[in-house]
Amino acid sequence: MADKFSVRFSRSVAFEAGNYAFYLTADDGARLYIDGALVINKINKWRGSLRGTATYRHAQHITAGVHDIVVEYYEDKGDARVRLQWINEDVHPVDQWRAEYFTNADLSGEPAVVRNEEAIDFKWGERSPAPGIPSDYFSARFTRPFYSEAGTRVFFTEADDRVRLWVDKWAPGTEIINSWDKVQLWSSKNQSMNEPGWYFVTIEYAEFSGGARLRAFDLYGAKSGSWGVEYFDDYDWKSSHQDDPDILTNRTPDASEVKTYDNEPGIKFNAGEMPKGISKDDFAVRFTRYIDLNGKYKFTVDHDDGVRVWIDGVLCIDKWKGGRRTDSYTIDLHDGVHVIKVEFYDGAAAAICDLTWSKQ
Repeated sequence: MADKFSVRFSRSVAFEAGNYAFYLTADDGARLYIDGALVINKINKWRGSLRGTATYRHAQHITAGVHDIVVEYYEDKGDARVRLQWINEDVHPVDQWRAEYFTNADLSGEPAVVRNEEAIDFKWGERSPAPGIPSDYFSARFTRPFYSEAGTRVFFTEADDRVRLWVDKWAPGTEIINSWDKVQLWSSKNQSMNEPGWYFVTIEYAEFSGGARLRAFDLYGAKSGSWGVEYFDDYDWKSSHQDDPDILTNRTPDASEVKTYDNEPGIKFNAGEMPKGISKDDFAVRFTRYIDLNGKYKFTVDHDDGVRVWIDGVLCIDKWKGGRRTDSYTIDLHDGVHVIKVEFYDGAAAAICDLTWSKQ
């Protein structure tokens, strides 16, 4: 029977004490019980009312010892999917990297320094990265969880000397960047995420001699609370079709970065802050971000020239034309992580793209 069935999963799990986040992904309905307490049970999210896959989060302190975990799942029709994951946020804070520094260049033995780092953007030069670590012939390992919808993400590294990067999905993962034996200053790789959920990034780095540099980021938000920004230079807006929302889909960006704006968590674009090599007129920009929202929200964008706004893959604002104007869209969002994508182009003169949202 492919549709109209239900399943109960039960397990006793030994936990270390800590503050945990539980993530339940389902298509269609699902419930989560911890030690008999119903902790995820979105009303109207049980029988047949879900549209596609959704992920729900529950956070609580767990005492040391064995705890009973039960998941109840219901499939209505269409795709059938259920997955439960949890993270000890005391060990792996979602917004920081766990950093381990070694006094050798091959990650051997126990780390001499363990601490958390807010971002992987280091210009050590001839200096030591941490007290007790030499300035040459050292290595480091960085790990952190991140949320991803299904789709393709783009990972970048910049390193002097060696670096490699894995994306692990709660199991031994695939090495997607390897500049360990053949040193490359810049490396990038697309990685397909087959399912929505939480993943782990692992970065290993080694410095031998000379200047030390390491930078790594995920174009779509490896640093919590950031926009992935892609720039398209020499964009021929006059020949583009206003009715073609895929106009940028098959174009390769000329530059990319991860950043936040003055009106965080929104966008307040400043053409003067674009990477070198991007023209001040006749360009386009794509902004992408994952954010946790729940309720009715009004999205407003002030733009000059054209703009398109997608929410969870649905085109909500489509004003791909010249001139300045303000447009808005109101939408009900279920509890969970949502993807916001904005595409903007500038033809000439003023370049404005300011996006905000507010709960109604």
